[in-house]
Amino acid sequence: MTPTPTSTSPPPPLEAKLTRGQRIILIAAAVPMVVFAGLGAWGTYSNITGVFHRSATAWGVVAAGEGATLSLALVYVGLTLLGQSSPAAVRVGLWLLPAAASGTGAAVAQTATEAIVFAVTPLAMCSSAEGMGLLARRIVIRVTGVDMEAQRRNAKTMQQLAYHRARAANHPDEKTRKESELKSWDLAKKVGTGDATLGAGLVTVQRDRMTEGANDALAGMFDLTSVTPALTASVTPALPGTTGRDGSGTGSVTDQAVRHTGGTHSVTNPPPRDTAVTSGPEGATQTGTQVSGDTVARPSHSTESVTDTVTHTVTGSVANGVTETVTVDGSVTPGSVTDGTPSQESSHPVTLEEVAAVAGVPTPVTGERLTEAQLEVVLRHLRYSDDPPLSYRQAVAAFRDAGFVGGEERVRRVWGHLMSHEESETPEKTDA
Repeated sequence: MTPTPTSTSPPPPLEAKLTRGQRIILIAAAVPMVVFAGLGAWGTYSNITGVFHRSATAWGVVAAGEGATLSLALVYVGLTLLGQSSPAAVRVGLWLLPAAASGTGAAVAQTATEAIVFAVTPLAMCSSAEGMGLLARRIVIRVTGVDMEAQRRNAKTMQQLAYHRARAANHPDEKTRKESELKSWDLAKKVGTGDATLGAGLVTVQRDRMTEGANDALAGMFDLTSVTPALTASVTPALPGTTGRDGSGTGSVTDQAVRHTGGTHSVTNPPPRDTAVTSGPEGATQTGTQVSGDTVARPSHSTESVTDTVTHTVTGSVANGVTETVTVDGSVTPGSVTDGTPSQESSHPVTLEEVAAVAGVPTPVTGERLTEAQLEVVLRHLRYSDDPPLSYRQAVAAFRDAGFVGGEERVRRVWGHLMSHEESETPEKTDA
């Protein structure tokens, strides 16, 4: 079966406060960044002063490079602490301004060695600004559970994906449609990248599906179906009737034609009521009249009365052989005897409407919400629609295929009630 997955809302953002130890570590990590950024600015100032021998020019270069980078870093940290994403100009400026300061230092250097040193010095401010911005962003995510940068990237990716999907479907140019189709597949790989909330929601949904699958598997393995053992029909055997010299005898009849599961058929013929024997020395004539009332008792049929009249006539000579004539006359009282074969009722499958009528509930309709009683009627009907009865997984699969609706938890709860009801009825049937 393929169970219907329940809609699971994504979990709320995880919020947590910073502990005292975390605050101390973060402050200890931020202080060196500020110090190294200041050392980088002081190094740039010294380099420019050594070339131009004017402090004002050196301060101007530091302000244009490290100063502007520091300003953008503070803007980036402030927006992050406010839970807002930073504009593209701020993010790009954090790299372009230190690069411009590095280029300026390399240009004013007199030797190649000085050019390398002058170009590397402004990068201290750039790395410090990026590090402080990253720390501020992680602190906000930790405290509020919201990553604004990840949401900004995902929003941009989804907007582009929607545009390219629309262009791939409706653009008149075939080449453009093909390009948008390929571009949309590339964008699909970026959806949800870096979004911790989306990842947690997907993990929760997958965990629920795995739990439902394991629950269905265990329910199918440990489902105890009640099986009623079939009773073997027993028939009391009897030896054929014999007749002695004095004409007395006992007849027994074994009913081999009537067998019914769950019952015992016993047929007994009493001794003959009237027997007359006549014999002569030269010829032997034996006449026997046997009248017996057979009573056949069956658990599923009414008591049947059968009256048989059997006449045996034996005429013959001892020397020449014996000729036996047997006449069997079965007189049956009308209305008191029925056929020995059990009556075969016209069997037809029980419909859902009949089960609902017996339970006294409205007939369940596919596609509509069912009450607890209607749900139990449907599950009972589906369970006993086949032999042997269906298991939980088979019944749920038939329930879904038939078009009935119902939550997995409700179906499982009603099924457990149905199984408990069957188990409580089994001892009563055994005692009966």
